[in-house]
Amino acid sequence: MIEQIEIPMGKVGQTPEGAWKNNVEYSFLATVLHDHDSWTSKKSGNLGHEPADNSEWWQRNTEGGKHAYDEGETAKEKGSTAERQGNTAQRQGNTAQEQGSAAELKGNAAATAAAYAALMAQNPPRVGKTLPNGDPDDNWWYYFVPNQDFTGGTYVKTDVYAKGDSLDWDSMTEADKELVIQQAAEKALEEMVVENVSEETITGWIDNA
Repeated sequence: MIEQIEIPMGKVGQTPEGAWKNNVEYSFLATVLHDHDSWTSKKSGNLGHEPADNSEWWQRNTEGGKHAYDEGETAKEKGSTAERQGNTAQRQGNTAQEQGSAAELKGNAAATAAAYAALMAQNPPRVGKTLPNGDPDDNWWYYFVPNQDFTGGTYVKTDVYAKGDSLDWDSMTEADKELVIQQAAEKALEEMVVENVSEETITGWIDNA
């Protein structure tokens, strides 16, 4: 009869245990995940020992896992930084564009104001008889109304009569001057005496009169 002999072989395979926990006791060959690497317990009764290199309790299974994770996090942060820098650059570009547009508008406004001022200086308020081919007996005040692009315009007759010292515009009272301007503006809008009349300018005259 053959005698049977039992020989204890112990564990021969690793046992996955999931993420390492401080309050769990691990047996020999138990494997855990910790700090983005896989670790195997070197012996049983492994309780409260955090996996680490040169540990009497743990053996690292995957080399470079933590390094790869750190590189991934670094790359992610660099990507976020690049995105933030891109957003900042875009905002700066938008700001520059807005400033450029504002400068252009200011430039256009300045050019328009200069054109208007020049046109009005060339065509000051006049008494009718002083206009080219004017009636020698026409003593009514006329005020120049510009067209929309300030390249020309026409004189509009008002109901303000010039006599005595009032034949000179600079000798007119401010009240009479305002009356001339307001009447010219109102008639210009009512009769559309100027093609493409600048209603904004005319309305401004009325509002300021």
